[in-house]
Amino acid sequence: MLGDDNNNEMARQQFRGILVVGAIMMVWFVLFPPAPPVDLPTDPNTTSPGEVAPKDGRVATPSNSTETAAPVAATTPSVAWPSLPAIPTDSSAELDDVVIEDEKLRLTFTRIGGRLKQAEVILGVDGELNSKIIPVDPEGSDVDALYPLGLRFDHSDIQDELDYRRFEAKVSEDNRAVVFTLTIPGSMQIVKSFSLTDKEHVLDIGIDYTNLENQSRQLGRDLSPAYTLVWGPGLEDTESGTIFKPSVLWNVDGADEPEKLYVHKMPEADEGPEIQHTNNLNWIGYRSKYFLAAFQSPNGEFPVNGWVSGTEDQVRFGVKTSRFLLESNATHEADYQIYLGQMHIPSLEKASPTLDLALTFFDYPNFLDWFAKMLLRNLNWWYGFVQNYGIAIILLTVLVRLMMFPLTFKSMKSMKAMQTIQPELTELREQYGDDQQVFAQKQMELFRERGVNPLGGCLPMFLQMPIFIALYRMIMYAFEIRGAKFLWIEDLSKPDALFTIPFVEAIPFIGKHIQNFNVLPLLMVVAMVFSMKLTSSSASQNPQQKIMMRIMPVVFGVISYGFSAGLNLYVLTSTLLGIVQQQIINRSKTVETTPKKPRKSMEEVRKKRKQHFYTRAQEQKRKQSKSSKKKKK
Repeated sequence: MLGDDNNNEMARQQFRGILVVGAIMMVWFVLFPPAPPVDLPTDPNTTSPGEVAPKDGRVATPSNSTETAAPVAATTPSVAWPSLPAIPTDSSAELDDVVIEDEKLRLTFTRIGGRLKQAEVILGVDGELNSKIIPVDPEGSDVDALYPLGLRFDHSDIQDELDYRRFEAKVSEDNRAVVFTLTIPGSMQIVKSFSLTDKEHVLDIGIDYTNLENQSRQLGRDLSPAYTLVWGPGLEDTESGTIFKPSVLWNVDGADEPEKLYVHKMPEADEGPEIQHTNNLNWIGYRSKYFLAAFQSPNGEFPVNGWVSGTEDQVRFGVKTSRFLLESNATHEADYQIYLGQMHIPSLEKASPTLDLALTFFDYPNFLDWFAKMLLRNLNWWYGFVQNYGIAIILLTVLVRLMMFPLTFKSMKSMKAMQTIQPELTELREQYGDDQQVFAQKQMELFRERGVNPLGGCLPMFLQMPIFIALYRMIMYAFEIRGAKFLWIEDLSKPDALFTIPFVEAIPFIGKHIQNFNVLPLLMVVAMVFSMKLTSSSASQNPQQKIMMRIMPVVFGVISYGFSAGLNLYVLTSTLLGIVQQQIINRSKTVETTPKKPRKSMEEVRKKRKQHFYTRAQEQKRKQSKSSKKKKK
C-alpha cells in the first residue's frame, strides 16, 4: 500500500541519519580527545600537600605565602571567583582581633571574615551590669566559629566562604570605625566598613563590591539575592529562664506589631532547617530577654528584605541585597544599620521610629501588652523623681490603690456591714442549719432586706487581676528592673534571696527552688493572714470556707516564693495599704446597711402575684368598707 511504502522510506532515512551522526562523533573524539581526569582524595578530611583541611564540606584552595592561589587555567569551568584565598592556619586573637568602642558599645571584630566576634553592651557606672551578648564557643577558633555580620552569597560555589578568609583591617584614629578589605586580583574586591554612630547602640555597615574582571558580572538571579548580611548564632541568653523564649522577629512596613518566629518552635537539627523569606520590612532582629540585635536600612529610610534559616539549636537571619549586574571595574554599594543593645523603650525609639515595637510583654491579648507598657512608662516616670525602682514600685502601688479607692472603700463598707448582721445570720444558721437550701434562701432574703452585697469585697480583687498579670510580666521582662537594688534586694527582677540555705539544694525536685531564704513572700503571708482576719465574716462562713481562708495565704506564699522581688514588693505594699484602708473603715461609724423594717415574706409576695385582678379589687373594696364603718361609729 502507499502508506506502507512511505513508512519504509522514512525508516531508511532515519537509519542513514543515525550512521552519519555516529561517524561524525567518532571523528571528533579522535581529533579532540578529552582531558585526563584529575585524581581527588576520597577522604573528605584528607588534603594534598599545601592544602588546608576543609570544614563542613568547604572546598579549600592551595595556600602560599601570600594566601592567594595561582590563577585557574582558562580551560577550567567558570566559578564565581577564581583564585579564592586559602583558609588561614595561623589565626589568633593577637593577630586578628580588632576593637572599636564608644560610651555604649565595645565591639571586637576578627579579620577572619571581617566579622563581629563579641559585642559588650556597656551599662552602669562601674560596669557591673555590662553584658557580652554574643554566644562564645570556648573550643572553637575564628576559622571554625559562626560569627555575626558575615556575608552569604547566592552562588553555590561560594556561599559563606568569605567568612573564613583573612581580610586586611584598618581602624580609625578615634577607634570608632574599622574597614576590612579582601582583594582577589582579576576577580573582585570586597570592602566591609563598620562605624559607630551618634545614636546609642547603632552601628553603620557598608558593603562595597568591586568587579575586577574584564567582563560584567551578575550576582544573584531571579528572586535570589546577590548576597545576605547575616547574623548568627543568636544572642547570649543566660537570663531567659523557662517562661521567656527568644525569637527572631520582624516588622512589616505599615504593621502595628511585629511577627515572631520562636526559636524553640523551629525544627530539630535532624529535621533540617526552616527557611523563611520576609520582604518589605522596617527591620528584622533577634530578641533575648533583655537584648536585641536588629538590622534595618540607614535610619529606617526604606524597607529591607529579610531571610531566616535554622533549627532550634542554631539560627541565622539577615538582610538581603537584591541581585545586580556590575560592569568591569564598577562598584556596587549597600548600606545598612544594626541596633545592638537593651530592650529599653527610649533607646529603641532613638534608634528607629518603629523599633520600639520589638518590645512586647504579651502576644495576646493586645490589651494586656498595652497595659503592661503603660505601667512601665509610669514606673519610669516615678523613677525620674526618686532614682530607685524599689521606691518607684511602691509609689506605683499607691497610685493604683488611689485610683481604685472609691470602689475599694465601698466594698469594704459593704463587708463591714456584713459584720453588723452577724447575730441575725447566726440565728438563721441555728434555725435552718440542717437544711442548707432553705438557709441559703433565708440568707439571701436577709441580704436584700439589709442592702448588703456579700460579693462586694471580691470585686476589687477581680479588677486588680489584670494589673497583677501585667505587672508580673513587666517586672520580670523589663530591662529597667534588671539589676535594680532596693534595701537588701540585689536585683528586683529576681527573688530577694536574703541568704542561701546550706545543703537545701541537694533536696530532689524542690531543692533549687527553696535554696534561698526569700523574705518578701513570708512577709506577704503574714500580711494576708492579718488582712483576712480584719475582713472575714466568720459567722457567714461554713467550716470549709474557714479552712480555705486560712490556707489561701500559705498557698499564695508558696506560689509566689520564686516570683521576682519587684512583684512581691508590689503585692506586699498593696496588702499593707488594704489593711490601712480596712482599719479606717472599722473605726468609722458609718455602716452601709438598711434599717430593719417589716417586709412581707417571699411566700406572701408570690401569693399576691397569683391573685386575680378582680379578686384583689374586691378585697380592697371590703377593706375600704370596713374602714368607713369604723369612722361612722
